[in-house]
Amino acid sequence: MNSPAVNAGGLWIADGLLGERTRVGERQFDHVALTRPTYGTVTYGTVANMTTLQTDLLTELEPVVAANLDRHLGSAKDWQPQDYVPWSRGRDFAFLGGEDWRPEDSPLDPVAQTAMIVNLLTEDNLPSYHREIATRFGRDGAWGQWVGRWTAEEGRHSIALRDYLVVTRGVDPVRLEALRMASSSYLGMLVAQSM
Repeated sequence: MNSPAVNAGGLWIADGLLGERTRVGERQFDHVALTRPTYGTVTYGTVANMTTLQTDLLTELEPVVAANLDRHLGSAKDWQPQDYVPWSRGRDFAFLGGEDWRPEDSPLDPVAQTAMIVNLLTEDNLPSYHREIATRFGRDGAWGQWVGRWTAEEGRHSIALRDYLVVTRGVDPVRLEALRMASSSYLGMLVAQSM
C-alpha cells in the first residue's frame, strides 16, 4: 500500500480503502470498501482530475438533472432521523456513570457491524463529495440545487444511522469515532494532495 495506513481497532484505512479482518471460527474474512465516492464502476476523482469530456457530459445532463430534481422534490415524503431511533433502548456510557461498550452488547454479527460502519463513514464523508461537485458546478442551476438537497438528505441518513448504532450499542462508539476521524483526515489529505 502506497498511502499511510491508519489502524483503529481491527479496521484499517489505506490507499482510499477501508478494510476489516474478521475471524469466524477457523475462517478469516477481509471486508474492503472504498472510502472515496464511487458510483457503479466509475470512481470520481478530484475536480483537477475531471476530463473535459466528463465535464461536458455532466453539463449536457443538467436539463435531465433539473427534471428529475423537480420530480423528486414533488414526490419525496419528509422524514425525521430521530423517528427511526429506539431511544428507550439507550443507556449511559461510563463517562456519565454507566458502562462502556462491550462486544456482547451488540446485536449485530461482525459482518453487519462492518457494513454499518462502512455505510456511516461513507455518509460522514459527504462534505468532501459536496465540495467536489459544488466546486465544479457552483450553487446555481440544477446541479447546485441537486447537490445541496442530496447532501442534506444524506446527512439525515448519517444522523439516523449513528444515533441508532450508539443507542442500540450496535458498534463500539469509540472505535467508530476513531475511524470517522481517521477517514475524514485521510480524505482531507487526499484532496489537499490533488490540488
